[in-house]
Amino acid sequence: MESRFETNANCSRFDESSGDEIEPPFDDHSLQSICLFCPVSFECSKLAFDHIAHKHGVDFIAFCVEHRFDCFSFIKLINFIRAQNVSAANLNETIAKKQWLDDRFMKPALENDALLTFDIEEYTETTTKEKVELNDELNRTLKVYNERLAEIKSEMNSLIEDKYHESSESNINVSKLNSEEDSYYFTSYSHFSIHHDMLSDRIRTLAYKDAIMRNKNLFQATDVLDIGCGTGILSLFAASNECNTIVAVDKSDIIYNAMDIAQENGLLDKIKFMKGKLEDLSLQQKFDIIISEWMGYFLIFEGMLDTVLYARDNFLKPNGILLPNRCTLNIAGVSDEAMYKKYYLFWNDVYGFKMSCMKNEYIKEVGVEVVPAKNVTTDTFMIKELDLMRCSLRETQFIESRFEVKCQKQCRLTAFIVWFDCFFDSDKLEHKVTLSTSPHSEATHWKQCILPLQHSFSVQENEIINGAIEVRRNKKDIRSLLINLKINDKESLTYSMQ
Repeated sequence: MESRFETNANCSRFDESSGDEIEPPFDDHSLQSICLFCPVSFECSKLAFDHIAHKHGVDFIAFCVEHRFDCFSFIKLINFIRAQNVSAANLNETIAKKQWLDDRFMKPALENDALLTFDIEEYTETTTKEKVELNDELNRTLKVYNERLAEIKSEMNSLIEDKYHESSESNINVSKLNSEEDSYYFTSYSHFSIHHDMLSDRIRTLAYKDAIMRNKNLFQATDVLDIGCGTGILSLFAASNECNTIVAVDKSDIIYNAMDIAQENGLLDKIKFMKGKLEDLSLQQKFDIIISEWMGYFLIFEGMLDTVLYARDNFLKPNGILLPNRCTLNIAGVSDEAMYKKYYLFWNDVYGFKMSCMKNEYIKEVGVEVVPAKNVTTDTFMIKELDLMRCSLRETQFIESRFEVKCQKQCRLTAFIVWFDCFFDSDKLEHKVTLSTSPHSEATHWKQCILPLQHSFSVQENEIINGAIEVRRNKKDIRSLLINLKINDKESLTYSMQ
């Protein structure tokens, strides 16, 4: 075995990196430099240690440096080896037992023992310095690699996102659905009951009425486009404001009823009705104002916003305005153990039979119910804001957000709820209006969307809950949604909304 600490004939050691000679340890030749494991003696202690390395297979200096010995530990070990006749083979076992650390082994076991004068700390300090320098260099290198790795991850995420959005725009745009693929959607809006529900929703309808009727100056002498006009109620409001022209578009057969309603109210000459899908119609003009009640559950359910953004990009004048012009999507935690028992725990015992598999069906679907404000047990987190005048189609097709909510009281959290707010608050409007579907506001026909938890859990007042939510189109049915919810980086649930 070769020693890691080489010596020359003069018992000196050199720093190879600098070329400077390190002063050799003081060797009094009246002292004895005798091997630790055999009776052979040497001119100096350094040669003795070289002999131990080559003959007995123990690099004693490296051994002591590795164990970070100071001069006292070094002396005790040498005296212990000599006093107890420890063999080279048993050196590691001797170290482990720690008997050699007793202070009585500070007394020399061999008179005039030159090995005790060897300055082991010189080597320890030098090695430590080298390790520190190496560690610093490794840290610098690691930092560079980590920074580069972060750049690569960012580039990869951008590529993945771009690829996703390319796919989204080419395959998940409802504007590209043909009549056969989209017939069910438009047929569903032909029945009177859905329009009864919407018109009976006073919060919803009066918000639009206020935004239109209380901003008469904005509408006077303007061209207005009403997308998805239904019974034509928004066009009827606009017709009272001395607009220049009003074009009302709907592909559903309900548009024939809208014509009858306009005629019944003496406004048919002020509103031009066009039946068909907006993207397929040939509109020969652009508009100052585009109004539409396009919002679905979870804000973007059914994807009607695609058509509104298409109209914005193709038919809105440069200084035109969308109504509403802005919206937000919000999330909060809920504690409703009665609902949890009714819909989830119910399946544990159904007339004496277990039907646990049915629980999964409940967990898979987004519920739609009015949630009492008293059951909302966290503060609110806004997971998305859309400026409808500027947002891209991409932003509406995939919504992703981390969120953090604080618990307002001690309870069991059973679900999260999501709702939206819409704003008529453009600078062009003298009278601002907010349409809220919050549980803290009067209920609307949209109610709130409920994401039930598979495992309810206890929370404390002021406890912080972290989570992440993704909302994306279902490629198999692009007017429906898939929602993924993660709570505290533990529970992960996927819901569908169809």
